[in-house]
Amino acid sequence: VQKDGSLSLNKTPVSLEDLGRALRAAISEFPDKLVVVHADENSVYGKVVEAMSAASQAGVKKFALASDTAKVR
Repeated sequence: VQKDGSLSLNKTPVSLEDLGRALRAAISEFPDKLVVVHADENSVYGKVVEAMSAASQAGVKKFALASDTAKVR
């Protein structure tokens, strides 16, 4: 999830609707795969939740969260 709320899957831009379809196809081949939700530290929390919800509805059962961390000042 980018700062502007846009989404990508494996570095390819994707809409929220297409994210669910793509993940459904991916987990049909690899049902035990871990999905890492990587979010920009300034991304809107609601967009992260929407992405996770789409993944869950697609059948994803294993999640990990990652974020870009701010530089220590």
